[in-house]
Amino acid sequence: MEQETKKCPYCGEEIMATAKKCKHCGEWLIDRKKPNGGRVNRPKVNVSKTEHKGKVSSLRDDVRIANTQADWNKENSDALPVQIFIIAIIMGFACKSWWVGGGVFIGLSILMLIPYIGQVVCVILSLLYAYIGYLLGEHFFSSEAGWVIAIFVGLGSLGVNLSSRQWLSDVSED
Repeated sequence: MEQETKKCPYCGEEIMATAKKCKHCGEWLIDRKKPNGGRVNRPKVNVSKTEHKGKVSSLRDDVRIANTQADWNKENSDALPVQIFIIAIIMGFACKSWWVGGGVFIGLSILMLIPYIGQVVCVILSLLYAYIGYLLGEHFFSSEAGWVIAIFVGLGSLGVNLSSRQWLSDVSED
């Protein structure tokens, strides 16, 4: 028994004709606020080919890419706040002052929200972790191992930090 299908007006994927919500893009196909569940009168999107970072792709591919990036950013959303908290605690103990720790926490938190300065802070933190990785690799293995560990740690932490910063930026815009 074959059931009728239709294309989602938002992402163009095949869905059941009786669907109230698209299983691919998550858009509601009915107005949930109306008691009768009337259809939403939104314009249909063109699912023709688009250009994304130099590649020709369909709109649904662009939506999937954006959703994947948003999921990655959300998974890493706690990375920067935790790092800022740890740095503030270390600075507070080093200076033996709660005021210094609190000031560092508030200052770094504000810097993260400033467009280009936040990115620079992410790069500086990643370089610091790369340096620590180099020192550990050199101490336990060799200088060459230190460089390899530094590169992996630096690039990995840079990706996580920038992802976390993007999440913070996205949330603060709402």
